[in-house]
Amino acid sequence: MVTPAGHERYLAELTELLTSGEGTPDNVAELRIKHDIHQLTPLRNRPAGPHNHGH
Repeated sequence: MVTPAGHERYLAELTELLTSGEGTPDNVAELRIKHDIHQLTPLRNRPAGPHNHGH
């Protein structure tokens, strides 16, 4: 559960950035600012594979 509501919009936009090839560190940083998101852990974009189960 996430409060306040709206975090789902950030996740949808982040997904769009990452799947469109536009997920540069600068674009992701701008998106975080737009949604007032403070990322505590590194965002890693790894291809799905047998060892990481798509995470």
